[in-house]
Amino acid sequence: MSWSSSPGGEPPGGPFGDQPYSPYALPPGGESSPYALPPGNEPPPYGMPPYGPPPPYGPPPYGAYPPPAKTNVFAIVSLVCSLCGIFVAPLAASIAGVIFGHLAKKQLQTSGEQGDGMATAGVVLGYVFGGLYLLACCGYFGIWLGLLGIVGIGSSYDSGTGDYTFVLPTVAGLLAG
Repeated sequence: MSWSSSPGGEPPGGPFGDQPYSPYALPPGGESSPYALPPGNEPPPYGMPPYGPPPPYGPPPYGAYPPPAKTNVFAIVSLVCSLCGIFVAPLAASIAGVIFGHLAKKQLQTSGEQGDGMATAGVVLGYVFGGLYLLACCGYFGIWLGLLGIVGIGSSYDSGTGDYTFVLPTVAGLLAG
């Protein structure tokens, strides 16, 4: 075998003799070689990236969204109170919902906050549920007064005059216990 048969005139084992070629092997000459890395500049261990931390994020594309406008607290309280007027505390919560709703609508005219729809819903629901509760109470007491009048407890009907005088004794009897 001649040296001229290999390309470049190198020996058959490669440029470093019979050793297998490795791209990760240090060049010949060891630590004193001009190709050796200076102390403190060793390559990173296997598996770690050879670069530093990623760069910080740049500005958001197309500009940032403005922060959302705040919702008026009185508008939220108005809606919650009016909805609590259904079952929790019917008359008191409905009245509170109406009051807070009107306060919220007055504040929304100058503050620039959101919540006009909630304030309107709180006012409307407060009036509706408060009115329904008052109608139910009037109907309840009307039914009881009617039943007591029909049964005849404490009533005195004068057929000659057509005058019903049972209401006062009935109410007095209910209040007395």
